[in-house]
Amino acid sequence: MASTAKETANGTARSRPVPTSNAGLIEIQIQYRGVSDLTLDARNPRQHPQRQINQIADSIREFGFIMPVVIDDTGHVVIGHARVLAAKKLEMPRIPVVEIRHLSKAQLKALRITDNRLAQHAHWDERLLGESFLELKELDVDFDLSITGFSLPEIDLALQKLHETESGATDDEIDSATGVPVCQLGDVWQLGDHRLHCADATSETAFNVLMKEECAEVVFVDPCIFIITEADTGL
Repeated sequence: MASTAKETANGTARSRPVPTSNAGLIEIQIQYRGVSDLTLDARNPRQHPQRQINQIADSIREFGFIMPVVIDDTGHVVIGHARVLAAKKLEMPRIPVVEIRHLSKAQLKALRITDNRLAQHAHWDERLLGESFLELKELDVDFDLSITGFSLPEIDLALQKLHETESGATDDEIDSATGVPVCQLGDVWQLGDHRLHCADATSETAFNVLMKEECAEVVFVDPCIFIITEADTGL
């Protein structure tokens, strides 16, 4: 490591290390290691709930294990804890890894934190996200969009926002077109032999209010995805 001189208060000089840069090309090689040979950090501050592990496992089933895990020269996992847990869930015997040897212990510990933290500084462009979901459905109408890690309500909301952006209608314009609302959340309308409840269709309580412990003879449903909830559909 290079050093440079710095003059102290009494005029004497002392050397100060100048940090080297790892920004140049560092050649890495992908190896395959047994999952049981890898050691996870028991004190990893980034916690992975089982739901996320299941999602990653589903992703591996769909796309394959295409992102190598980063380990140090002792087989301790530096980056990719959740992927290792998903591989264990899938009972994979081996996975691709990259072993790094050029970092100090302090740098390895910092890298564990940095890799997770920096990813949190990004954000989604909702319009482009909605367009991506729409393009996926156009490419394959049966493609399971939830494999992306987004829930079905989140996907539906992204598509809805995309439609609102394309229509150019503002909230004020929508309010002026519909006039004074005559129904609000929680209202129950009796329409002859039929009942209409203004509520959340995913709420069990809402169905209890609507059905009064009775059973419906016929149910008409739409999948909770790819539904444009706008005036042109009547939804």
